[in-house]
Amino acid sequence: MAPVIDNAVSDGEFISVDRARLFVRRFGDPALPMLIVVHGGPTWDHTYLLSPVTELADQAHVVLFDLRGCGRSSRTPPIGDLPLAALQPDQLADDVAALIRHYGAARADVLGFSYGGGIAMRVIDQHPGLVRMPRTSPDCYARVCPSTLSESSGTGAARSWSCRAAAR
Repeated sequence: MAPVIDNAVSDGEFISVDRARLFVRRFGDPALPMLIVVHGGPTWDHTYLLSPVTELADQAHVVLFDLRGCGRSSRTPPIGDLPLAALQPDQLADDVAALIRHYGAARADVLGFSYGGGIAMRVIDQHPGLVRMPRTSPDCYARVCPSTLSESSGTGAARSWSCRAAAR
């Protein structure tokens, strides 16, 4: 059964974080464990992850966002007025921590893809108490617990989340 998604939130909203506006989409019940998804890039946006990651909305409160300087978040000149100095990886990790706090979670799982995996690791380093489970590659968990995977598990992101949930 497909998860029920609140279109007002899944269509996106802007959150102000330390002199930047981050474009955020959320899926799933906010009472479920939070899963922050950090896209690759650094010049990409989160839209390439929408289809596979929204499949997790029945298992997590999924939060996707555009990193500052990317997509619909605050941009640098000539598109916006965000200073280049505001694009440092430590600042991006602070943005992830701010989103976790903004949405009221004590801790969250963080799933990072490519460049986003490096940001996820920085979140752990800079805010160790906020990350419950780091995830930096959706398919690497097939080697850890392949018996929990099946063809019906869906995409790599969904399979890795299922693998993590089964390992609890």
